[in-house]
Amino acid sequence: EEEHEESSNYDAELEETNNVPGLAPDSSSADKDEEQAHALSKQRSTTDDSVGAVDINERAPNINLRTFRQAGRNKRSKNRGSLLSRFAQSTRNKGEPNNDEAIIEAYLVEEEPELEYAVAEQVSCLPPIILGSGLRLTKEMPSEMPSMAPSQDPRPTLEIVQERGYLLCGLRPGNTDVLGFLRELCRSVAAVVLGNPDSFKAVDPLTFSSLVAGLQDASSDVLIAGASRTVEREVHNSLTFSTPYYYEGASYNGNATFVNCAYDQKRHQECEGLMICAVKKSEDYIEQRFSPEFYFIGTSFDDIYDMYENGTCNVIVGDRLTTKFHMNSRNFTDFVIGNTTITNEPLSIVTRNDESDWSDIVNWVLQALLYGEKIGLTQNICDYDTPSTIASKLNYINAVNCVGNYDEIFSRTIGEANRNEINRINFGTKMLYLTPFGPLYDDDAEDLPTQVRLSLLQDLISRVIRCGIVVRNGCEDGNITSPDNICGIGVDLCYSLAASIDDGNTENVHFTIFQDDDSALMGIRNRSVDVLVGLKADFNSDFGEEPATLDNDPIFASYVNCIVLATIYAVHRGITKDSAFNMPAMTLFGKHFLWALKDAVKVNGNYDEIYERNFGETEDRGRNALNNLETPQLFNNPGLVASIFP
Repeated sequence: EEEHEESSNYDAELEETNNVPGLAPDSSSADKDEEQAHALSKQRSTTDDSVGAVDINERAPNINLRTFRQAGRNKRSKNRGSLLSRFAQSTRNKGEPNNDEAIIEAYLVEEEPELEYAVAEQVSCLPPIILGSGLRLTKEMPSEMPSMAPSQDPRPTLEIVQERGYLLCGLRPGNTDVLGFLRELCRSVAAVVLGNPDSFKAVDPLTFSSLVAGLQDASSDVLIAGASRTVEREVHNSLTFSTPYYYEGASYNGNATFVNCAYDQKRHQECEGLMICAVKKSEDYIEQRFSPEFYFIGTSFDDIYDMYENGTCNVIVGDRLTTKFHMNSRNFTDFVIGNTTITNEPLSIVTRNDESDWSDIVNWVLQALLYGEKIGLTQNICDYDTPSTIASKLNYINAVNCVGNYDEIFSRTIGEANRNEINRINFGTKMLYLTPFGPLYDDDAEDLPTQVRLSLLQDLISRVIRCGIVVRNGCEDGNITSPDNICGIGVDLCYSLAASIDDGNTENVHFTIFQDDDSALMGIRNRSVDVLVGLKADFNSDFGEEPATLDNDPIFASYVNCIVLATIYAVHRGITKDSAFNMPAMTLFGKHFLWALKDAVKVNGNYDEIYERNFGETEDRGRNALNNLETPQLFNNPGLVASIFP
């Protein structure tokens, strides 16, 4: 109450000050600033009652830190914030104040008559401000007070980890078979970057929020905790997701009778008591199938399993790996896991998106495990020699030597009997997979969020998009603008990208033809093109002399990926060029891109339409067809063998 009263009094004083001649809010000249300072000092005379001091150099104990902390953030007084900001002085930050201790020392000082104002040298995170007459404020930090957390180490993560001598893995606690699998993935990364699979420490996160926080404050180097990739998580949490190590999907789980009721969407007779618990990302699916009285939306997976445990619900929507973990750790009885998935959940290893080399290292460790299974490499003699400090020269096969290939790890932890078809190596069957978007729309989204304004994406709103096309078989003559195999698909995707950015307009596209991968890589590296189509995703494109894509612009990379995913999403939902208005609205990159997905599909249609226009109708499209969770999805990108045996 005292703090509120003090703040209110000061608001009133400042409002009076705003009416003093010479204190116009928009004044910016040096002379007017000085007049403002004089006027302000007259409004707040220095007396024994106001500050507790009379004599020069006498301590003024009545000065309260809270007054100054409130000064810049009281929403009821925009004038105060505007006025104070014009009086800001630069000063060095000497630490973070402790709210519970008096850390302001104020003394009366003798100044020139024309300089009757006080300068606050520092108050928390606010800039120094002119507050009144005859006071010079200084800050004294108690010796026992902790200093601010040090800034994040700017060195490459590989260097930090190798100097530290162990890897920090974000892992869920426990000893179940699923967690054993995740732990082995962590050991695989340690084997490659440190030469010892046991050189790691587990950091036990509790929720997805704590997973992200652990990465951002560098208390974890990598997260291997059953996190599923969505575009929304990638963008809003500044994350990079590896190639999925396990393709999962949410299922109905819980009481056997009510699980069957949920699958059948039956709500009467024996199903009258059905109550489903789900997390936010599953809400769209559930609300399309059940009225609100039949489900609860929890804040986290831990929350909905708590609700199941206390009887709030009898069915849970969750991926089978996470559900199995909770079923074992909570000793659920009469609990079944549904056999049919209702959503896509690509589980991936997670890193921060601000260091592409480290993300690539982690991803190629996983690629090595898949490559080992594909060609029959098995656990062998572990190489404990000191690893290279260069990402491209690390011995990625050491993951297999020390820990085993993907199949060996899976079999000894989760069990071969639990390995379903989608989690096997793909040798040429359907592989188009719908990575979930996650929540796409937010009423409170900005037109262009800060991260978008700092990205190439904003530049492309007002200029031509430079699209590089790598020519392959069927388009050697350079006639890339007519439907013609792989080049035609690339051109169509570039037009879809342009339309999504420029309100459906496809005229602002410039094409550059590259005859081979090397020249294409040079084009993206020297920024002569904004996006490349037709480049092979391999080891060399990740670990060349420079990044093969704009790795320093993850927002633009995520946006491009989002537009490609839109064409696959349209196939999955049966949306065509003629029904593109059924594509969802999107504010993930700001409200400016509200119709981006609609415009992308409206131009050239869904992926099937694009494919058939360029290749014709064919029954066997190999990997270039939608995988409805029926065929193997695990795939290792090429190039790793060349890095091992050059």
